[in-house]
Amino acid sequence: MYDRTFSEIALYARRLFGLDTEAARDAVQETYQAAAQAWDVLGVLGADEVVGWLKRVCRNKSADHYRRTKSDERRLRSLGAALQVRPSRWEDADPGDVVAARDQVEQSLSLFKASVLAMPPMRQKVVDLFWGQARPYAEIAGELNLSLSTVRWHVSKARADVRRVLGEQQTSEAADEEVRTR
Repeated sequence: MYDRTFSEIALYARRLFGLDTEAARDAVQETYQAAAQAWDVLGVLGADEVVGWLKRVCRNKSADHYRRTKSDERRLRSLGAALQVRPSRWEDADPGDVVAARDQVEQSLSLFKASVLAMPPMRQKVVDLFWGQARPYAEIAGELNLSLSTVRWHVSKARADVRRVLGEQQTSEAADEEVRTR
C-alpha cells in the first residue's frame, strides 16, 4: 500500500502545506502511522478507497497543524496585547503581569466555550466545523446539508454571541477597575 500511494499522498500534503515542507513530511508520516493503526479497516477497502482515506487523514493532520499554529499565534498576540509589550520584550515583563495576562486569556477562553455551549445545537456544529476544524463554508454546508447562506448566517450569529459575551467581560472588568481607582 505504501509503495502504491506514497507519491500521491506526499504531493497532496505538499499542496496542503505549501512552503512548509517539514510540516508536510510530518503529516505524511502521521498519515501512514494512522494507516498502520487502522490496518484492519484499510485491508478490506479497495485501492481508490484507501487513497481517499489517506487523503482525508492527511487533510485532518493539515487542519490540526493549522489550528495549533493559529492558536499559538493568537495566544502570543493576546498575551502581548494584555502585557502591552512587543513579543521581543516579554522577557523584560513583570512576572505578575504575565500571570495576570494568562489568567485573563484563560477566562476569555472559558467564556468563549460557555457561549458556544449556550448556542443552538446546529450552530454548535457549524462553529465546531468552522472554528474548531478550520473547514470552509462550502464543505460545512455539504456535510450538514445546509445552504451556504445558512452556514454563513450561523457563523455570523456565533461571532455576535461571542463578541457580546466577551464584551460584557471587558465592560465588567472596566467597571471593576473604575471602582478600585475611586
